[in-house]
Amino acid sequence: MTYGNYRQISEECLVREARAASYFMETLYGIATVKIRGMVGIRGAHWLNMKIDAINSGIKLTRMDLLFGGINTFVTACDQIVILWLGAGLVIDNQMTIGMFVAFSSFRGQFSERVASLTSFLLQLRIMSLHNERIADIALHEKEEKKPEIEIVADMGPISPETNGLSYRYDSQSAPIFSALSLSVAPGKVWL
Repeated sequence: MTYGNYRQISEECLVREARAASYFMETLYGIATVKIRGMVGIRGAHWLNMKIDAINSGIKLTRMDLLFGGINTFVTACDQIVILWLGAGLVIDNQMTIGMFVAFSSFRGQFSERVASLTSFLLQLRIMSLHNERIADIALHEKEEKKPEIEIVADMGPISPETNGLSYRYDSQSAPIFSALSLSVAPGKVWL
């Protein structure tokens, strides 16, 4: 129930949400291949499982937020009860006037609210470092070089494409459209 646990759950939530989004985008980019291979159902089920994992992580994070909020509310309520009890005792003993007590309670309430806001802001600031680390992983990653490993020689000379024994049919039950087709195109020639 510490900052470390909160940070770990926040990171888990971010990672799972990013994985689900990346998987979805990869599926969209390759949707033609996915449909041709008949993997729409499998990819959809896998993405749905990833999305459910991301939602479950979000629920864990929300639970922690609710727990921290509940603890904060409990501490604030106890604080108000103690101050009211002590202040009422001081007013009854004539050590403090009612006006002084009301003013003190008002200032104490403002102070407590501002300290709670500052604490919340500092926690959010520390959690922001998690986002900064994820962005730094991308931004500071070494740039990939687009150079091929094998040097390509630009001056290869003329080429002559050739194929032998080429056949084609629509499916395994139909007759071939063509078979044993051989084709050779001489360098510099165009065949249409």
